[in-house]
Amino acid sequence: MIYLIFGLIIIALVVVILFPEALNKIMYSAIPSGMRPDPNRHIPVASMALLVWCILLVHLIHSDHSRLASLHENSATIIFRYAAGGVFSIFGIYCCVRPVASLKRLIWQLQSVPVASIKSNLLLIRFVKLVGIAQIVGASLLFFPSW
Repeated sequence: MIYLIFGLIIIALVVVILFPEALNKIMYSAIPSGMRPDPNRHIPVASMALLVWCILLVHLIHSDHSRLASLHENSATIIFRYAAGGVFSIFGIYCCVRPVASLKRLIWQLQSVPVASIKSNLLLIRFVKLVGIAQIVGASLLFFPSW
């Protein structure tokens, strides 16, 4: 049952990151659409909460199934794993919060493309956010202590 609750919370956070306009319509349904705040203001909090909930879910899975956590690592490996997890999580949060800027930095051919034309392509923006979500979930696996 606890896995279902964690799964539903993670799915809700992913929906908030991918479709912030839908959350804005639900939360501010009584306010006219021209007076509603920017829907993208929920994305930073949702992406950091996604990282925390994924880390907690991985910890819960590994504490219930002790055979999965049978890795014996030295201290240097643990330090590098936490550093890699930090880099992946920062990159994932950056892709979720600033998808256009991350596209322009990662794909050099998009340097000359105007920002407005990239922002109008919602499929591309959602793909970059999905890449960021995958990075955040992958980083949560690196933050788990295996001792």
